[in-house]
Amino acid sequence: MSNVTQTITRTSASVTVSAAQNTKITNLSMPTANTEYSHALTTNLKQIIIRARGIAELKLAFTATESGTKYLTIEKRASLSLSDLDLSSTTVYLQSSVANTTAEILELY
Repeated sequence: MSNVTQTITRTSASVTVSAAQNTKITNLSMPTANTEYSHALTTNLKQIIIRARGIAELKLAFTATESGTKYLTIEKRASLSLSDLDLSSTTVYLQSSVANTTAEILELY
């Protein structure tokens, strides 16, 4: 399958997706603010993009129970894109600053 390149633009933020052969979109429901939620990533993951719907700030960690202490912040209305990955058996842990938030996770593998 040929590579696909797509640019997703929202206000002043821009993300370029250099697609692999397969994609998976997950809408992770986060009903309670400041509570850790987990998402197991697809095997052989090459690229991931994570953002919150709405005005929530997300906290991202790669170790359980650390999303409130050792985390990377994804600011309101921003996306995090990690590429050139070779991940398997990895889980991400997320918290939202706002209740009833959905984390949008795009996986390319």
